[in-house]
Amino acid sequence: MRRRVVAGVGVTEWPGRLPAVVALHGFTGDGADFAALAPRLGRRVVALDLLGHGLSPAPVARAPYALERQLGRLERALDRLRLPDVVLLGYSLGARVALHLALRRRVLGLVLIGGTPGLSDEAERAARREEDARRAEAVARDGAPAFLAAWRAQPLIATQARAPARLQAILRRGRARLTAHGLARTLEALSPGVVPPLWDALPGLRSPTLLVTGADDAKFEAIARDVLARAPRARHVSVPGAGHAPHLERPAACGWALRAWLAAASR
Repeated sequence: MRRRVVAGVGVTEWPGRLPAVVALHGFTGDGADFAALAPRLGRRVVALDLLGHGLSPAPVARAPYALERQLGRLERALDRLRLPDVVLLGYSLGARVALHLALRRRVLGLVLIGGTPGLSDEAERAARREEDARRAEAVARDGAPAFLAAWRAQPLIATQARAPARLQAILRRGRARLTAHGLARTLEALSPGVVPPLWDALPGLRSPTLLVTGADDAKFEAIARDVLARAPRARHVSVPGAGHAPHLERPAACGWALRAWLAAASR
């Protein structure tokens, strides 16, 4: 595992054959979160850190965290890394960003782990904006460690405790680097109540797409079924014994499923 900064973006890399898999982590994560999954894929894996996470900077100003600015940063990093043809993988927050990126930049394939095209109901969007604004206030007031303890206690996130011990240590080191303002700005800018929903764009998604969910994550299993009905080239894999983060909780099973799909998609 090699870590560096390219074009202002934190990059974590694992060697392997091309085409590469470019991975985007979830909220509070970083590229090292893929340490247990990446070696199982049989591909070069390049994980990019979103702003405010990992080795990427965490500016205090709000504007750089906006989706369009973040997408531009990621594209510049891919260009600098000379990776024009990639399979794009994203988890949770990273899946939302990956879906937007895949609809504006040609990719060979798309993997969404615990992902959703967003919230389309305006009342739900408004409620989520308010909820994430309160979370941003809480992390600014209480600090990153207290916020992270409460975040990890949520049922959706608590299943990450199933991750192997070695990976748990990597996750703890990564979370210890997070700043209160980086977390707060991410919540404000990339909330599902702020980021435009993409349900109507799914029929135009031409890349082969794999939806990965944990079998214990009923909410996102249902979302995946709804996506399947709209995305013409999508498939769904449910990982037994996993919740919202199967790549963390069951990396061997998740890796096997992804490697099989990557082999089939590249034929």
